[in-house]
Amino acid sequence: MTRHLETALEQLRQSLTLGQDRLAQLDTEAAQLRHDMLSLAGKIQSLEEILASEAGGDPPAN
Repeated sequence: MTRHLETALEQLRQSLTLGQDRLAQLDTEAAQLRHDMLSLAGKIQSLEEILASEAGGDPPAN
């Protein structure tokens, strides 16, 4: 019985470690995605301002 419990405990620990590693990976991916989206939003805003100034209008209010 003790050996069975030790095996189950080891499997649970391995699963926990894998889950923690995956969560860290997803956190990194989410941070990169937020960075990319912020960059895109800045580029969009810049282009909208350029287009508005060329058209002689005001930039769109976001």
